[in-house]
Amino acid sequence: ASTTPEDGTKAVRVKPGPDPARPETVFLTEEDLIKTAYQPSYCWLEAGSGSLGRVYVEVLRCQGLPNMDAGGALGNLTDAFVSLLYEDALVQTPTIDDCLSPLFMPWVQRAFAFNMMHPLSPLYIAVFDYDAGPTEHDGIGRCVVNLENLKPGVSYTLRYGLYPSTVVTDREVQGTITIRIRIEAPDEKAMLLASRKAIPKIHVNVKKDKSLAVAKYTLYGSYDEEKYDLTLLRSYVNEIMEYKRRATYSVGDALRSLILWRGQVKVGHVKLPLHSLAAYVIATYVVERPHLVPSLMCFLAAWLMLANYTARVQHPSPWRRCRSVQDYVNILSQGKSLRSATRIHPQEGEKEARAVEESWKHRVDADYEAATKRWEMQQELLNIGDEKIHTEETGLQLDPLARLFPIQRRLCGVCNLLRRLNCVITWEDSYTSFWFTATCIGLGVCLFILPTMLLLHWLFRILVWGLGPWMKFLDLFLVSSVAYEDADERRRQQERTLRDIAKDFQAMSRDARVQGEDAFKLKALRMLRFGQYIAKVPERNITRHYDYPLAESFARPYTKKKVKGWEDRKVQPGQKLHGRMIPNRRPSRASADAERADAVLRALQGQPKIKHGNNDKKKESATQPKIDEDDLKSEEGIEIQLCEGITRPCRLRKRPKMKKIREGDQDYESDCSDESSVVSYMLVPAHISAFSGESGGTSVSSSLGMEKVDETDKEDNVVAMEGESEKVSDEAKVKNE
Repeated sequence: ASTTPEDGTKAVRVKPGPDPARPETVFLTEEDLIKTAYQPSYCWLEAGSGSLGRVYVEVLRCQGLPNMDAGGALGNLTDAFVSLLYEDALVQTPTIDDCLSPLFMPWVQRAFAFNMMHPLSPLYIAVFDYDAGPTEHDGIGRCVVNLENLKPGVSYTLRYGLYPSTVVTDREVQGTITIRIRIEAPDEKAMLLASRKAIPKIHVNVKKDKSLAVAKYTLYGSYDEEKYDLTLLRSYVNEIMEYKRRATYSVGDALRSLILWRGQVKVGHVKLPLHSLAAYVIATYVVERPHLVPSLMCFLAAWLMLANYTARVQHPSPWRRCRSVQDYVNILSQGKSLRSATRIHPQEGEKEARAVEESWKHRVDADYEAATKRWEMQQELLNIGDEKIHTEETGLQLDPLARLFPIQRRLCGVCNLLRRLNCVITWEDSYTSFWFTATCIGLGVCLFILPTMLLLHWLFRILVWGLGPWMKFLDLFLVSSVAYEDADERRRQQERTLRDIAKDFQAMSRDARVQGEDAFKLKALRMLRFGQYIAKVPERNITRHYDYPLAESFARPYTKKKVKGWEDRKVQPGQKLHGRMIPNRRPSRASADAERADAVLRALQGQPKIKHGNNDKKKESATQPKIDEDDLKSEEGIEIQLCEGITRPCRLRKRPKMKKIREGDQDYESDCSDESSVVSYMLVPAHISAFSGESGGTSVSSSLGMEKVDETDKEDNVVAMEGESEKVSDEAKVKNE
């Protein structure tokens, strides 16, 4: 709907609705609508479980979306909404009905603050067409934002192309999306050091199957690599050939550049052959000192990484560059990065970057055409000189593509390995590339200082001397101590071998069973707490095509100021769980455990213990067991008597009382630091766990459905859960339960 004011300008209705504080925003002109969309947001949603930093994201607009609904001539257009997934948080914007270029206003839920768990986690963004009813929402396109190359303290306004997938060869853009993003890192050194740790396994639970489809499309796109697809198979083959072609070009160009002393490093406006000079000096030095060859190999690996880094930072497009090595060194030495003013203008380096891409494409096309021509000529020669004279049988093959799925899986594994190598070598994963380069340099320095040749000499000397004739005694007394000439001895030896194999298998099967039970219980508790549908979040964005901001993107320094509307923000706690469920190792002692549990509950509720004389010790132990702190072990399982004839297995745990801290309208929890901290005892219902007994199954603890009683104690231990939980603190609930 639109209206025309008295001045003659056309105004359109603001979707999904006007600002509640400004009723005059029902209609705005196109210019005012765009200007308003780029204003700071004041309706924020905080999500996620991390504490390393914060990622602030605002969805501003989408442009050029295709129409996904029927009846476009009648005004029935795409009903667009945006889904964002970062680590264990899945959020989405409101739906803008019947619009192919929707604008998200500052007063709607378009702004999100994600708490960071790991610095290598990417941000997944996807645009959908909303469909009511049981049908799934139609995925339009997606993009992945690499947060590693974004500096803290800089506000980025980025425009990305939307593609259905990042793993297939041919893909078409399905519109664009514009976001505003910045990273807040209180401790940059801690973030850099955290990049060395393994990324935790992350899953996202949702409550509806339609939401599961949204999460999977946001993470993986329109192609599922776990299912057979001929398009994926062809794409894998094409991707492997592309990596081979790039490696051939890179090695050939590097050798020609080194040998012919071509310009490699740009100094000012001139490229100097500094790599050729360094190679010449090092080669003339090492050729006279062969003991430095091991050290040279490590320095060579670091040198290749730095050469690729130089090519990356000299790319004409600022959005293709990675963070500088000097930045990382400054973080390690001083605890913060270089605070140089980072300002990127729209269309910066666009012409030069386009010329580089066109040159590369022309080279690839020319080589492909030449290779095709040579192959056709070779086939013609083979047909002319064909010497086959035998009869060839041909028959109808049923389902010829049925056996290609195992080949697709293997090709997928090869492509994933090549993607990881390419990601590190090209500094796409700048954190990992930096640590690999620093490790190679450090190892090269150590090998340069150590007497490498002497160590290698003694290593080979010990190896050769150790394989002398005395190895026969090792064979006689340790390896083949049984005379295999006797059939009975051979049979007994075979039986012992089979018993050893069975014993090893039993131990491994127990560990595997415990691991499976742990995963089963984790799944059950997550389904109970967060939703019955689970989507696995990839550890890293290892893919074929990486999404880079378009030329219209820009960046400017961010001055620290109060975020508008932050005090009134909503909070969506993350889904990260801490702790493991305590196994029930003695399930057969149901009656004794029930009595002991009843005594524990009375002790925790502050009821006085019944004192007995010295002569009644046996009677006391039989009727009312005494409860000490040593009895409150987290390994044991107990059973709670709910009513006559009904027992419920439970597990007893204790944790420090969490002290509430209020910041704005958000309640936080922190451990009490004094020695007399209050301890909360949590009873985890055993029906949450599916296994118990000697197998030692484990699971995650949550405060959902648990009772807790407060009591003063000096010990601060065991289990806590981060995430949304219902806080129950009064003792009456324990009695009622």
